[in-house]
Amino acid sequence: MGSKPEPPDQPDRVDVATFEAFRDGDMAAMATIVAVYSRPLIGYIRTVTRSQEVAEEIAQEVFLKTWSHRERIIDPQRLRSWFFTLSRREAIREMKRKRHKVEFALDGQAMEQIAGTELPTQRDGLSAHDLGEALQKPLEKLGKRDRELIILRYFCNLQIKEIAEIMEMPMGTVGVYLQRALEKLRKQFKIAGINPDDLF
Repeated sequence: MGSKPEPPDQPDRVDVATFEAFRDGDMAAMATIVAVYSRPLIGYIRTVTRSQEVAEEIAQEVFLKTWSHRERIIDPQRLRSWFFTLSRREAIREMKRKRHKVEFALDGQAMEQIAGTELPTQRDGLSAHDLGEALQKPLEKLGKRDRELIILRYFCNLQIKEIAEIMEMPMGTVGVYLQRALEKLRKQFKIAGINPDDLF
């Protein structure tokens, strides 16, 4: 991680025509949306649940709720934040229902799903799974909020505005917390003897 890592922009891959068809009740459009968002959402939910099976179940519920309430989503640019907000809410609710501690923990499998083919690293030969495993222990040393901020920004490639909506924080606060979280992560890399340039 350099002094100011910048994730690549990930524009909404669902075009306006597909979005409008989805709002009009077109099941084929909904299938396209599911294909676009299912992997990163399952990966993100897994960081909360630590269970692939539970993550898949919650993602399915999120898509069903989205279909049922599609008229509420007016702006196609907010579709991604809608999915992540609802996924976060449902995952936390499930963990509390089971009386489990709510954590945001990255592992190799979650990283594979979140990153997909867009691996957020420049190092040749480093798989998404390997990157997730390498980051797991340093991230565990951070607080829950800091871990989530880093996962959302640098691996889910969400923008500050989207993260503010998902985590219900002012944008300025997200920026401050994120910068502090990165500083803490760099210290953990140093303690662990990891050179960030080997990963990013």
